[in-house]
Amino acid sequence: MNSNIRQLEVGKSISISLLLFTILYVFNLIQIEIYSIFSFISCIILLIDIFYIFRQEKWVLNPFLYLDIFLFFTTVFAPFFHFYSKSWLSYIYIHPEEWTPLANKLSALYLCCILILFFIRTIFDNKSPTRYYSTIYIANPKKLKYIYILMIISFLLQTYIYFDRGGVLGYIKSYGEEGFSGYGALFLISELFPLLFILLFYIKSRKKSSYSKWVTIYLFLFLLFVSCIYFGGLRGSRSNTLWTLFNAVLLIHFSVKKLGKNHLILIAILSFGFLYYGKIYKISRGDVILENNYSFQQELKGTDILAGDLSRYSMQAYIIYMYERNNDYNPKTGLTYIGDLLKFTPIDKELARQIDKVSAGTELLYGKNTLSRSSRVYGILGESMLNFGIMLSPIIFVLFSIIVTKIKKNNEKISTVSDLRFFLIPILINFVIVMFNSDLDNVFFFFIKRILPMILMILLIKKRCVIADSTNGRLGKQ
Repeated sequence: MNSNIRQLEVGKSISISLLLFTILYVFNLIQIEIYSIFSFISCIILLIDIFYIFRQEKWVLNPFLYLDIFLFFTTVFAPFFHFYSKSWLSYIYIHPEEWTPLANKLSALYLCCILILFFIRTIFDNKSPTRYYSTIYIANPKKLKYIYILMIISFLLQTYIYFDRGGVLGYIKSYGEEGFSGYGALFLISELFPLLFILLFYIKSRKKSSYSKWVTIYLFLFLLFVSCIYFGGLRGSRSNTLWTLFNAVLLIHFSVKKLGKNHLILIAILSFGFLYYGKIYKISRGDVILENNYSFQQELKGTDILAGDLSRYSMQAYIIYMYERNNDYNPKTGLTYIGDLLKFTPIDKELARQIDKVSAGTELLYGKNTLSRSSRVYGILGESMLNFGIMLSPIIFVLFSIIVTKIKKNNEKISTVSDLRFFLIPILINFVIVMFNSDLDNVFFFFIKRILPMILMILLIKKRCVIADSTNGRLGKQ
């Protein structure tokens, strides 16, 4: 029976991929190139895996589903979008004469990454059966005061930052002038309010049915968006806002009330709109608000949101180009990872600056003697290229696959949405996407800013309860 289902999934994946690529070719949206062949194979593999995940009981909690979607976007959509729109990397001073050879090599690398990802997952996923937690954590009503106290502290600190920067307009101007240097540690607490707000809503929804009404959910999401803007959104951090809302929507869908197709479509539209106009705000360095006569017609040309922000395809293709052009660059053999982590320690900051991914990326893209520092984001594959060269860069997906598999198995251990640890699942899914699309310094900052504080808060307010039957893997209210 399973064999027949598997064959059906393979057949459906091949048929859908053929139909998709045929339509793209008929409407002259793609050309028959080597990269399109690799993209076609990647499309089939990813669809097979998506269909396989859909057959699982807890498919909504599987981080590989969301990773597959981002891989599909990066390996299938991004190259075709770039070639069709002729929109590649912005703000570069050396432009490749032809992007096709670079796309051929990069798409081949991504196919290798996908194969490594699923091969390693198969090994570690089948290593031992899932054992569900024999106890669950529920919120201790007497300890909820700690959430309120930390929310008040977060609000006061964020308000202090506004006053310190001269009010809201001064805060926005500081972003334009990169005036937030040295505030990193303060942001860890001052911007914690939205996540605490979500945790509080989640705990209350376990006890009160009124929280499952649409009017309550809409009001909560609106207030959460406002809080995201107040707590960090105005300094240009679109991801800080979007990921927080993403966490809230997933948590609501999983544990409060399932969202319909119309809700998901509306969320997608609003998300792309926020990304688009948030990009205008970001690249104008806040001038779109500060200047009444500001014209962003020129800025609109550089806002390739779909492929430029949601994937690193063009950046990674350009790394390949600069590798071929710059023979003086030597792969850093893991040094950038050490430098990325040293940024968060009291150890010599100058040492971190000399070996981190910013230093390596600047050297590769602009040469050793440049005085500037490139703060671009390269993605997991891009930073691996800086460290291990082009051919060996997919090796990072061995470790990546192990981590994602561990997160998947951890999610499966949680047998009820009433377990406080369930709150962490959307954040961990978010973490997987950040690992794929960001560099190690961004990943580590995400961990210490969003995951670690929530783990500590859950441990602080938890009350342990024994489950009568820990073998039941079905999610539900208790």
